[in-house]
Amino acid sequence: MSQTPLLERLSAQDHHSVLGDDFGWPWDIGVLATVDGARLLDGDGRVRIDEVRRRVEPRLHLLPRFRQILHRPPRGLGWPLWVDAQSFDLADHIRVFPLPASAGEAQLLEACEELRRRRLDPTRPLWEMWLLPGLAERRVGLYLRMHHALEVAVVPEPAL
Repeated sequence: MSQTPLLERLSAQDHHSVLGDDFGWPWDIGVLATVDGARLLDGDGRVRIDEVRRRVEPRLHLLPRFRQILHRPPRGLGWPLWVDAQSFDLADHIRVFPLPASAGEAQLLEACEELRRRRLDPTRPLWEMWLLPGLAERRVGLYLRMHHALEVAVVPEPAL
């Protein structure tokens, strides 16, 4: 049984945040965490990126916006709307940005600032998650960034 694609217009507030992008004022928001890398890293300190993606993928249905793109109709034909992405590759959204060995807080913050300066690709869903290995004690930085307009509302999982 196929699902009907979701088409939903942006709210007035979200439309305003998207307009900022047009003038070079991106409305990205982000969060940074430091996590224990014991289960994320292999013996050589490399992120098990394929495993991370495998664990995230079955949960994406809880965040429908994470699989949608922002479609902008021609001027005068209405506000932007969310549409299901025709193709979606989790590798475009969950990536690794290695830090120098035994990096400290300053290097972690510098890396996040470098990633923050990159524009989100408007042809893809407007979010990304970066894993930043290289911190002392096998810790890993986790930087999640998304556009403010995503209005992420978690869909509750059915009760067992």
